[in-house]
Amino acid sequence: STNSSNVKTKEISSFLYGKLSYELVFDNEALPVLKSFATTYPSSKFINEANDLLVSVLSNTSNYKEALELYELLPNKSETTQKQYPNILFNRAQELINDRKLILAEPLLDKALAAPFNKSIQPLAQFWKGEFAYQREQYDAAENFYRQYLIAPIINAEVNPDNARYNLAYSLMQQGKYEAAQNEFATLADSKFNSVQQLQDVSLRLADTYYMQKLFGKAKPLYNKIITSNGLGADYATYQNGMIAGAQNNTAEKITTMRSLEAIYPNSILLQPANMEIANTYLADEKFKDALPYLNKIISNKTNSSLKPEAYLKSGISYFNLDNNTEALNQFKALLKQYPQSAESDDAIDNVRSIFVEQGKPNDFVTFMNEIGRRVDVAQADSLTYSTAELQLSDGKKDLALSSFVSYLNQYPNGRYAVAAYYNAAELFSGKKDFENAVKYYTAVAEKAPNLYAEKSVLAAARLNYFELKNLDKAAVLYQQLKGMATSQTNKLEAMRGLLRCQFYSKQYQLAGDNAKELLEQRGAGNDDKIFANLVLGKNAQDNKNYSDAIGYYKAVTSLNKSEYGVEARYEIANCLLLQSKYADAEKAAFEVIKKSGSYELWVTKSYILLGDIYYAQKDFFNAKATYKSVSENSGIKELKEEAKAKLIKVEADEQAQMKISG
Repeated sequence: STNSSNVKTKEISSFLYGKLSYELVFDNEALPVLKSFATTYPSSKFINEANDLLVSVLSNTSNYKEALELYELLPNKSETTQKQYPNILFNRAQELINDRKLILAEPLLDKALAAPFNKSIQPLAQFWKGEFAYQREQYDAAENFYRQYLIAPIINAEVNPDNARYNLAYSLMQQGKYEAAQNEFATLADSKFNSVQQLQDVSLRLADTYYMQKLFGKAKPLYNKIITSNGLGADYATYQNGMIAGAQNNTAEKITTMRSLEAIYPNSILLQPANMEIANTYLADEKFKDALPYLNKIISNKTNSSLKPEAYLKSGISYFNLDNNTEALNQFKALLKQYPQSAESDDAIDNVRSIFVEQGKPNDFVTFMNEIGRRVDVAQADSLTYSTAELQLSDGKKDLALSSFVSYLNQYPNGRYAVAAYYNAAELFSGKKDFENAVKYYTAVAEKAPNLYAEKSVLAAARLNYFELKNLDKAAVLYQQLKGMATSQTNKLEAMRGLLRCQFYSKQYQLAGDNAKELLEQRGAGNDDKIFANLVLGKNAQDNKNYSDAIGYYKAVTSLNKSEYGVEARYEIANCLLLQSKYADAEKAAFEVIKKSGSYELWVTKSYILLGDIYYAQKDFFNAKATYKSVSENSGIKELKEEAKAKLIKVEADEQAQMKISG
């Protein structure tokens, strides 16, 4: 194949060389030979067979990206190649999923499900289609795909019946199908999860399905089991037991249970909701004086302000019913001054009006409204202007509505409906893909927190800055804000994930360390979270020259991810071994990256350069020069090509200097 004396013989020999290498499973040798043949002899009578073999070799070496590209270009697709096609599609989709490129991955799964000969990967594709639908909150579609997967499940790492059933159960809950969800969680309760937290979550959710069906006799023992074991969610289980007592009209038990939260779980996120439930129980029994201490706890709490408007309103109502109008007005005034955009502000005004009307002092009502910046005539105009925009929106006239919301805000930037107007404008700008303005208006809502739209707005602004505007600094600030105000575990997890990714891509590893550790401890943390957290902790340890710790974190990444992040982690393991002067281990690790990461040219090339560094560190000038020279001549990545050239010059100079010393 290298002898040019006979052109035809050379062509045949080149083909047979590649074919024989493939049949002997010498894939790394077959790959360059078949590539060269396809380029050199595009019109050969062997070209179709050569391309078929090349698709197989690319698939065998895990280079699914190039295999897929080549397959699509084949004019005639043999049955052998067609049989490989679904597997190539799925594995390429898996790589894209691992790289979080879900928009690109899903069409490949659709093709895999539609392709013939797809039996071996069909359940896997159905599982991931279920995952995508679940993430988009399309729970009916997610339910359908998970059920299809469970008909003939295949196990592949996180793709397994337990995980499918777990998300199926959650999908059913989100659709209000509590009995069906109950059946799935009950099945999972007998499974053996690797994570104790996940098993405890299954128990909690099973209890919740019973609770939602008012089957309290079945829910309570499960909640008690979590409480007794002091497991994850024990505070939530205690809270739910209190709610069960209330639903069964056992108010004394409800109050006692809710009170116990503060003593047993002093840092629980549910303390203030529990105080509100205690207050609501007293208010329902018209024990207004007894409700006040618990409402005051919420008002004086410094961490969670989302319940404060409701607490101020109910405190004012309590004082009103205790015939203490002066203190009632103080509570309403505090609410209206501190939280003018809250949903409770309208009720407060109605109560203030009732007090002054009852006292026969209508003019004092106008004075009161002026003192809090609510001139009656302006408020009426405010309401009318906003109603116009809202009507246009409900009629589907989005452009007119957007213009009206912006006009309303120009006239009444702190108006009665300003928060709703900012939020609606932000949503409309986002729908028009005017992300700069969308972020501006979402931010305005966030600045007026707490309000009905604050948490959603902070989340939306963070997402737009991260995904669309690529402004990592602003996204990090917003994710940090969301982390502090999140009222659901889902939003708290997304805040921590987003913040970690911003810090990771900004290379702020030291700053990200605490957040990474905290994320690993969270209920609901998934594989992606563990991958990023361990990468950050690995980078942090590596920067601090704690190479053994760094390798431990990177190994955790490689066990979870076989795509780009796993490749990066494998490369950094080799790099850490070099920094520890463990040259033989570093060389072996670098070759491991090269062998298993054909789809990732960047890390393969960096690994070759690292091999040069390993040889150079051992004064093996011959192999160091050969490695750097190969990269400088063949790499398609300009920066790495220049790096290899610079290192080649340095090693040559060092070799010459060494020769002069020894000579």
